[in-house]
Amino acid sequence: QIGTRISRKRGCPATITVRRIVRFPDHALFPEDMGKGKSDWAIREKKADILFRLKTRLRNGQVQGKERFYVQLPCDEAHLLHPTSGEEACMSQKLHPAINR
Repeated sequence: QIGTRISRKRGCPATITVRRIVRFPDHALFPEDMGKGKSDWAIREKKADILFRLKTRLRNGQVQGKERFYVQLPCDEAHLLHPTSGEEACMSQKLHPAINR
């Protein structure tokens, strides 16, 4: 089973951060939309129009985004109050096959 580690490293400030970003390339604002000679008002109007169409299509289930996950792992120096290598750190456990893919 995944997550069967017995010990918890209480008090350690190291964290893993996972961010889920959904992009909608069909509803992008392109550089030519913001080119020279375009007023700030025209650019704001274009952004508002794109956002309105995106929200409408999302509510109706008519659009699919492209998901990306960004994972930020702590460096070894971020770990405090516990060992980070060897058997004391439970590093002798094998990696679950589902994670290894």
